[in-house]
Amino acid sequence: MKYNSRLLFLFFFCSLYSFSQQTEAENLFNKIEGFIEGNSRDSIIKYNKELLEISRANKESFYYGYALINGTVFNNFSKPDSELNLNKALSIFKRKNNPRYILLAYENLAKINRSKSNPDKASRYSDSIINVFKNKKRISGVSRAMRIEFLLSAYHSISGNLYFKGEYEEALKNELIAKKYADSLESEKFEKIDIGLGMINIALGRHNKARETFKNLIKNSESKPIRKFGFMSLATSFYEKREHDSSIFYYEKAKLLSEDMKDFTGLAHIYTNIGINQTALGNIDEAEKNLLEAISISNKYKINNAKETSLIGMGEVYIKQGKLDSAIDILLKVQDSAIATKRFPIIRDSYELLSEAYYNKKDYKKALDYRERFITLKDSIKSADIIKNSEELQVKYQTEKKEKENLKLKQQTIEKDLSISQKNNIILISSLIFGLIIISLISYQLKKIRNKNKALQASIEQREKAEKELETVRDNISKDFHDDLGNRLARITSLSDLILTTSSKRDKENVLSAIEKIKEDSDVLYNGTRDFMFSLKAKSDYAEELFTYLSDFGEEFFQPFKIDFFVTKKIDRNVKLPYYWNRQIIMIFKEAMTNIAKHSDAKNVELHITLDNNDLFISLKDDGKGFDIEKLKRKNGLLNMESRARKINSALLIISNEKGTRVNFDAYLPE
Repeated sequence: MKYNSRLLFLFFFCSLYSFSQQTEAENLFNKIEGFIEGNSRDSIIKYNKELLEISRANKESFYYGYALINGTVFNNFSKPDSELNLNKALSIFKRKNNPRYILLAYENLAKINRSKSNPDKASRYSDSIINVFKNKKRISGVSRAMRIEFLLSAYHSISGNLYFKGEYEEALKNELIAKKYADSLESEKFEKIDIGLGMINIALGRHNKARETFKNLIKNSESKPIRKFGFMSLATSFYEKREHDSSIFYYEKAKLLSEDMKDFTGLAHIYTNIGINQTALGNIDEAEKNLLEAISISNKYKINNAKETSLIGMGEVYIKQGKLDSAIDILLKVQDSAIATKRFPIIRDSYELLSEAYYNKKDYKKALDYRERFITLKDSIKSADIIKNSEELQVKYQTEKKEKENLKLKQQTIEKDLSISQKNNIILISSLIFGLIIISLISYQLKKIRNKNKALQASIEQREKAEKELETVRDNISKDFHDDLGNRLARITSLSDLILTTSSKRDKENVLSAIEKIKEDSDVLYNGTRDFMFSLKAKSDYAEELFTYLSDFGEEFFQPFKIDFFVTKKIDRNVKLPYYWNRQIIMIFKEAMTNIAKHSDAKNVELHITLDNNDLFISLKDDGKGFDIEKLKRKNGLLNMESRARKINSALLIISNEKGTRVNFDAYLPE
């Protein structure tokens, strides 16, 4: 009995301890979430350490996975085990079937692999985010805003990886998809998308447009990371245009922000690019100092992509210092590393510098080989200098080759039938053929690049056209809503003034009448707001969504009037209607339903909808007393209905007699 009592006490104590830990973990989780909302990084790191220690006892718990993710993210992926911890967290959330934190783990695994110069692996994690949302309208625990944020982050990440590899056309396509998602939230927090588009514009040589984007971001953004990227991007643009003093000026501004944020990845890139600019200005000692600092930071924090660029810079410094063997050694290593990660801009730069190094060593054959590789890989040829340099190398290489062949000819025996002059002719013809082949290859590459640039330009113009169409739609919807809202509010104000100024009992009927009208206008405003919000929905332009909305409205609207409402529809497919049609069709049939309720004395109403191929037919029929259109004193409602139909190139026919009224809407959907 005594033994059983001890066991019971031990069980009770353990349960109490476990419950206490669970409660403490939950309290810390709530604190951290609050600090994340307030963007208080130091407090997040402090309380996350406590949560990690408490939850370590149960490594399968949600809180342990949560602490692992936060520990990685808020330490800027600086710890060696960052990727391992993210994978542990991902496994926990998969077993817990927690979609929100699975997506968060994927998102940060993509970021860390990008920082490690693993663009293909990073893109696979971003693709995993996109695949989670495929064919799923709703995911438990993930709101619409979260869905959009995850998707735009994924497409932005893929764009960055493609940019990193020099594939600017595909990068632009993905960045524009991310921009589309960002625009759907109408939020300023996605300024990184504009940074990405600006960087692609720099790569395509559109510097004025890119600089305008970056200057606006720097001026208007309160985010230090965004302003840092803005300064760095401006500096990149000035470097590309060989305005090196301006480039260094903006990199120095970015450096101050990176030091304040303890952003070591940013610092590694900034020191690298200051060094490269100093090299271009001939300040070799300053260049070497900055590049060595960049390499030191990259080694300490495992920032591989910055390290490759800084080593390219050191290779150029060694060439300027005459240390050609050291330059070739470091450039060959960078070339191998960049080939492994498919980082084509780095491969291109290594080819160019290796060509220069071998040229200075008078090894013209290797210099020509690397120059030809450089020309083939270069994504856009901005001047004739590259071709000129290549031709000079070819001449030197051919001269060296001729000298060797002439020496070989002199050593040959008289027994050979061909004379020296004949052999020289063969060599000359071969040289001409070789030159023609080289020119043909260069012409082909130039044509290929021009076609790519045309395609990119067409893509950008198509995007701008879509944005203008969207502005037109928004202006039309705004005008409709403003007119309806303004008229109704003016009437409510007038009626309210009437009530306030009425004091005698004799005016009681006027007061009640005014209140009824206020209620009527309020109902109209409520329904008008519903219509407005529906027309803004992304899927409101689809036929099924529109017909469902009309059916639901009719059923709800006629119920207080004790009118039976019936719906029949025959739709062969769910098509997207042209923009602004949904708004006009809704307003036409709402006006018709209102007229039935007010004037028809009908008992039954039928709404019939048919969509056959591209022919759309909607009919609203009642069994009321009908009316004579010619004898109507006020025709504003009917005229408005006909006007709305004309706006969308459709026909509206109203037939009325003593057996009832029918409103027929007939339209042909454009291809």
